[in-house]
Amino acid sequence: FPTRRSSDLFEKRHDDFAKEFERISTFELAMTEGEQTKNQKKMMKEREDIFRGKSIDITPHVKLFGDGQYARIYFHIDNVNRLLIIGFFGHLTTAGTAKRK
Repeated sequence: FPTRRSSDLFEKRHDDFAKEFERISTFELAMTEGEQTKNQKKMMKEREDIFRGKSIDITPHVKLFGDGQYARIYFHIDNVNRLLIIGFFGHLTTAGTAKRK
């Protein structure tokens, strides 16, 4: 993740970090999902993961685009241990992708 200082992720509020990320990057950063996706328990369950025996939320994601393809890097920010944990690379189900099937 491009930042001026690697500690920005852990020191800034997440909405401030998202704005800074998009300002200096060619990718989009979403810290949450849309309301329709958030209202679907099955879809939100896909955003739960286990790291070192603890449940983590991997909802935040970087949106990657290219050649008509859409991929995401879903991650969790562990502020206590100062870790960025990659939970999934691909595209989890959203309300929008469910409609296309």
